[in-house]
Amino acid sequence: TVKAESAAKQAINIAKKSRNYNGEVLGLLRLTQAYQFQGKYEEGIETAQKYLQISRQNKFFLGEVSASSLLSDIYNKLGNYQKVIAVAQPYIIQARKINQRDKEAQLLINLGNAYRVIGEYTKSKELIEQGLKIARDLKNPSLELIGLNNLGSYYSSIKDYQKALELTQQSLKIAKKLESPPLLISPQFSLGDIYGNLGDYQKSGDYYQQALTTSQKLKNRRREGIALLTLASNDFSQDKPQKTVELSQQALAIFQEIKVPRLQASAHRMLSFGYGEL
Repeated sequence: TVKAESAAKQAINIAKKSRNYNGEVLGLLRLTQAYQFQGKYEEGIETAQKYLQISRQNKFFLGEVSASSLLSDIYNKLGNYQKVIAVAQPYIIQARKINQRDKEAQLLINLGNAYRVIGEYTKSKELIEQGLKIARDLKNPSLELIGLNNLGSYYSSIKDYQKALELTQQSLKIAKKLESPPLLISPQFSLGDIYGNLGDYQKSGDYYQQALTTSQKLKNRRREGIALLTLASNDFSQDKPQKTVELSQQALAIFQEIKVPRLQASAHRMLSFGYGEL
């Protein structure tokens, strides 16, 4: 992912010098994806917005839809669900008009997840299932596993953990078959959450550990810190305060390094829980 970032930046610079508009927008697309895989979401948003702006100026409708899909995905990961809705909603129709069904599916799934988090469960399920159906119609396994994982999250939200487990395991199975670390990480985290809700902290910890390893492979420091923090929470649930403190300190160091105050606050909170039991 680091090499991908470097290559994309070089491609953008060459395209600008030669006034190659197509080369520039392709470079911006690749750079946004590289930032996304590494968890550099603020840089990803800035790059995707440039991609969107240039596409609008040149009436490049596919570029607009692609940029909006990337933006909605990053806003989802940041937990900014109102922005997901603002970005995804209008471009679903645009994707449909230009017959970009894969982008339509991605936008539907992202929008459905945003509605899930804000508690509009009926709308969430409908949108995710629409996106999943398109993914299956297209025989697109990458999209299908994303849809399955998000549908699993919907069932977790309504506390149907067995259904959530079934769908998320299907998602992880496809991700493993594709051998793609960026696609592995979400179902790994989701399965950790589901098993944690079921009180099976051993399995929960196993999946969070897998998510930590995947995050490190991707050099995604944000996800690495989150994995450490979820492991800390898992240990706290098993009455292991010393381990809780150690893992929370590691997570805090990463969040301070990448300068994310919201996540720093979460790490401090978990530290206070751990110290309170020592």
